[in-house]
Amino acid sequence: KHYPTVIESLWSTVASKVRNVIPVLDFLISKCMENTTMDNVLTYITVAKSITLYLARVSPQHTIDQLVYEISQRIYEDPKDSENTSSTIQCQVVKFPEVTLSAEGIVAVDPPRTSWKQGSHARSKTADHLAVVNTEQRVVPGGRMLDVHAREHQGSDALSHHSKTAPTNRVLSLSRADLALVLLAKVAYAHDEDFRNHLPVLFHVIVVSMDGSEGVVRQHMQQLLINLIHSLSVKPSKQTHPWVEQPANGGSSSSKTSALVGYLQSMKGHLMWAKEDATLGQPRIGSAAALGTMVEALIECMVFDGELREQWGSVASAWAMQCNNRHLACRSHQVYRALSPKFTAEAFQNILHSIYLCLGQPKFMVLSFAMEAILSLQQIVSNLNPNTLILYPQIFWACIAMLCTPFVQVYLEALRLCGLILYSMPMDNPTVQHVLLASKPAFESAFLTDGVYLLILKGLTSNITQSMAVNLLTQIGLQTSDAIFGASGPRRVSTVVCALPWMYSELALVWDNLGSANWSMETTKSSLLNVHRTSLGLLQVCRKAGHHTLAEAFVQIAADVDCALQGLDVGRELPTGLSPSAFLETVSPPLCEAFFPRYAKSACGQMMVLLQTMNEVELGKAVLQIVSSWLRHGCLASCSALYRHSTSALFSPVAKLVESPLAEHALILLDLLMTNSAQSAPGEAPSQEWKNPVPWCSLQSHKVSVEFLGVVREGFGSGISKHRLQNPILPFLPLN
Repeated sequence: KHYPTVIESLWSTVASKVRNVIPVLDFLISKCMENTTMDNVLTYITVAKSITLYLARVSPQHTIDQLVYEISQRIYEDPKDSENTSSTIQCQVVKFPEVTLSAEGIVAVDPPRTSWKQGSHARSKTADHLAVVNTEQRVVPGGRMLDVHAREHQGSDALSHHSKTAPTNRVLSLSRADLALVLLAKVAYAHDEDFRNHLPVLFHVIVVSMDGSEGVVRQHMQQLLINLIHSLSVKPSKQTHPWVEQPANGGSSSSKTSALVGYLQSMKGHLMWAKEDATLGQPRIGSAAALGTMVEALIECMVFDGELREQWGSVASAWAMQCNNRHLACRSHQVYRALSPKFTAEAFQNILHSIYLCLGQPKFMVLSFAMEAILSLQQIVSNLNPNTLILYPQIFWACIAMLCTPFVQVYLEALRLCGLILYSMPMDNPTVQHVLLASKPAFESAFLTDGVYLLILKGLTSNITQSMAVNLLTQIGLQTSDAIFGASGPRRVSTVVCALPWMYSELALVWDNLGSANWSMETTKSSLLNVHRTSLGLLQVCRKAGHHTLAEAFVQIAADVDCALQGLDVGRELPTGLSPSAFLETVSPPLCEAFFPRYAKSACGQMMVLLQTMNEVELGKAVLQIVSSWLRHGCLASCSALYRHSTSALFSPVAKLVESPLAEHALILLDLLMTNSAQSAPGEAPSQEWKNPVPWCSLQSHKVSVEFLGVVREGFGSGISKHRLQNPILPFLPLN
């Protein structure tokens, strides 16, 4: 406070020799870290900021460059102890049951099923629930973005000098990067073009650090953003068009900039979003949405930096790969998705390599990071032009590799990725098929020989993935490339047959809850929409296969569902054609006419595999009812070889259920099996068409998934790999 002019003159003299700038800044940062109690830090920061301003007035570029260098070193900082436990709940790592199929068709499940789950009708919401963002966001007046749960996570991390109840002299946890951000905040107001080349790094560090720093650091980061916006957006705008009067409200960049600055000023160091990490069970988190809104707002403000999005995207990709702190690496993936930069081969190689390394160490936190990488890959695919996507067929084969994983949550995201690829890539185009087959990795596996549709069938064995698997099966049933997806006959039979239990159980959910206390409009509409969507998909599959009578059955079901959905809003009763029994009466006769006897053994085998791998009462009941319906219609009466050569495959799975909640339905089916077996004609040899079902339920191996993904990775961008070896890759991964 005393002799400010003299003090500034002294420091200006020191800064006049450029080689003095770095030692002075290093001294200021090191001195502040010697004693980090609140009182000392706040006092020292005030002095250090003044000295930094004096240095910047004489040697602006050297001062700014050195501080930005210190800030960029955050990528190599080890995580603080408090950052090892963020505000997330670790869910259980869910795995598919390990299944083997004997030559007789007997399925062995490990671990053995010990019970059947009751009340599993909620399963149709499970997959969607995994994607639900449960952290509430709201938009406050002026376009401000606020995570309303962020305040709950602040605790003692709020600005202590703004709180009367906070400890007066607690110890702050500060790093060199934190202090560099604090010293740089005021400098940004008076200097503009000296900062422009550093914007990508500064914006990235500020955004990913906003939920993990001390309150005093957050306040300075928010002030740094305000000053950068003023220097690099507001000032140039006034200098370029001083005569233009912008409207007070509306969609102009000026009004958006004002709203963002006002929001940052109102935060005063408070958390802008909750500190949390994505998990296996909840890969899409609310704070990521709030972070993404901030990223987009910053890009919109910097109207004079046309290349900022791409440059920042490159920084985010590098941090996602090389950051020591897993939380910051996850945030970097979220920033990358919010920026949605142009696709590059290097970005894809980075993401693919990340997934490969993470799946190689199947621990909860590592798999959670893998989910971030898969979400980034999903966004890349959704944004790619189909003509560009076909240039990178490794994306398709990487997706197939991930479908081999035994981890259900990872498999679910791989299913979503597969759906995006099928939607974007014209698979019926012969050129596309040739490109995919030419890039097919040299890897021995049943799903590459018999078709990748087998990997989708695996999704039917988990309540988390059933809905997505059924939707994807209907898409794959329409594909024409047998060399990629499997022989069209068995593939389409499996698509139709394996979707029936799910449709039956959805209708049972609607029908059984009518008039009960469990009835809800939302659940009913959701189940009916599921059936409607699946019916439309299956009728297309049937038409493609030439089974027009069966297609008409699904047309009728879709029409009944349409009528039911319209009637729900006006209180009409559901059409009787949607009862589970009526559903079977509509579907079973034309299905058996279309597929039996040629695919009788395969269809029954698929049903038995589902019966033994599912552990839900409703789905088990659906399987038993469907097979019983086939027998009642005499559809299997001519398939004598089916009974003589595969009795154990049919009788054994059902007989095991006589002491389960499904005993009543199991006994009915056993009686029908015995009756039809006795009536079958003797002496008939088994047809070559009647093969045991391919053991799709056993196509899951962590080792196979990682090895196959490694083959895909090595077949793409090998020139980049050598460059990568010079830098640390995912350094936060635990050592094997």
